[in-house]
Amino acid sequence: MFCTKCGSNNPNNSAFCLNCGQPLNAAQAPPQQQMAPPPPPKPKKPAKKSAVLAWIFGALSLLLAAALVVVLVVPGIIPATSGGASGSISARGFSTPDDAIEYFIDRINDGDVEGAMAASAVPFLVENADYEAMVERLQAITPQTFMPTEYDFYRMHNQAHFQAQLLNQIRGMVLSLTYPEYAEVYLSFQMLPLDTEKADYKGVDPTLDGDIKVLDIDEPMEEMYNSDKNRENMRKMTKAYGADDMEWRAVLYEYDGDYYVGGFQLLEYDGSYYILAANEMMIGQSPSGALMPVNSQSDFEDYTE
Repeated sequence: MFCTKCGSNNPNNSAFCLNCGQPLNAAQAPPQQQMAPPPPPKPKKPAKKSAVLAWIFGALSLLLAAALVVVLVVPGIIPATSGGASGSISARGFSTPDDAIEYFIDRINDGDVEGAMAASAVPFLVENADYEAMVERLQAITPQTFMPTEYDFYRMHNQAHFQAQLLNQIRGMVLSLTYPEYAEVYLSFQMLPLDTEKADYKGVDPTLDGDIKVLDIDEPMEEMYNSDKNRENMRKMTKAYGADDMEWRAVLYEYDGDYYVGGFQLLEYDGSYYILAANEMMIGQSPSGALMPVNSQSDFEDYTE
């Protein structure tokens, strides 16, 4: 009989191990070991507040993202997917700046805002705009500039930014013609307070009473426009927008027997011109795109010579 404690061999009838004194009977017939019952399951702790909030915010983020896509996907204006010129925006380029401007105004006359927006440079800007080049040009970071295009969120931001800019200028252009009493608001880009006890305003129906006629298109302020300083500035802007070239134009319009002056900024990509903005800073036009009234056609020379 072997001792289970020290391993010594003992006579079969030994009650204790002759070597270490370990009781051999107890060792020979040890009580059957029973498996200890598993511990009762611990009650589940309520999810931490931070985890619940994280889940809620995550779900809300997905819902907001889906809502943003629904809001932004407007056929013919905003693409459902980022893809620049190859996306769902049907970008339409023109061989000359004048052709792009005349097409743009024709579409506005027809009430076809989507068609006008098809002439915009937005798809190319989403793909090619160079954030670092713009910051280098400005020597500053501002909330008005576009953001780096390598991030999907910023690509969506840039798309909305450039389109909203041009749509706001179309609004300013049309309202400065259809509601000339409000023109100062758009020309000065400032608020117009109303003095009456109850604000009295007209509805702002954008429907034109007739066509906006393009009478003349020319380079703005010729000497200043072609100066070395301005050309260097335009070169930097061209680089920031990822374009091949940039052109500015002043335009003389006639609407309802009156004359107006406005302008455009255009970008060239792969030999075709697209509209960046429906205003021209060199002639002093408001960022709102509102057209400036002039007394006669000859006044246009003040903005081109």
